[in-house]
Amino acid sequence: MFAKRTWFLPSTQVVLPLPKSPQGWIFYCVGVFAILGPTVLLTFRSQVLPEALVWFTLSAAAFLLEILSVRRDIIKTEARRNLYHITDITQPDE
Repeated sequence: MFAKRTWFLPSTQVVLPLPKSPQGWIFYCVGVFAILGPTVLLTFRSQVLPEALVWFTLSAAAFLLEILSVRRDIIKTEARRNLYHITDITQPDE
């Protein structure tokens, strides 16, 4: 929804896609700050249970769903790109 596939490397080997552009790194940094910032503030206010725990859980789940959606788009794009790839066919040695 917020992240774009073009901001990340097209690798299907890793669980979370690696950023390749500044926008990808900014997306990761803002996501981590959005998760940890309010959690730390709520913890300092002694609102660990349930406020900080609920915020951490819901925001981490939303961030993870977003990143997994980007990863799914990357995998689909790579599969579509490889669909029409014709390998080099060599004649067997006789």
